[in-house]
Amino acid sequence: MLYKTIRACFTIIAVNCDPNTWWILKSSGITIAGPEIKSLPINVSEQDLVYYVSENMNEYWAPRVSRIEDAVEYTLLQDSEIDAEIEWCILGLLRQFYTIREQKVISKAGAGHYGLKHIPIKWHPIINKSLHKEVKAPLNSSKEQIESAIELSKQSFLLAIRFL
Repeated sequence: MLYKTIRACFTIIAVNCDPNTWWILKSSGITIAGPEIKSLPINVSEQDLVYYVSENMNEYWAPRVSRIEDAVEYTLLQDSEIDAEIEWCILGLLRQFYTIREQKVISKAGAGHYGLKHIPIKWHPIINKSLHKEVKAPLNSSKEQIESAIELSKQSFLLAIRFL
């Protein structure tokens, strides 16, 4: 009975899953009951994952960074909102960068640490600042840091494209 219930939930969830979710299930899923994850017909490839992430960068992240840039320019965001956007964008885009390079999925904090090893040193201060936010400390971002975050967000697209 438990297996049938899990299978029914799995079927419902499957309708709304993207390649990223399928990849996590396929590569890191843990069997609780029923057949082993590896034996399930999860048809997602590394190419599917990378294609989905690159599309996500263009369809979600690029417009978001543009909106943030406009909002900052016209002072439409409060300081706390700017801090949240810096953390969300920097670490979110570094997750995309990681996935394109490694064909794996990682946490935001993990992506930040990965970025410190693989992104030019000039971006390390804003990555460290974003990681600082991960531990719930306020960023207190300056205009220079905000501009740096926006520029790194734009550069992350170029860095990721090199690996496609």
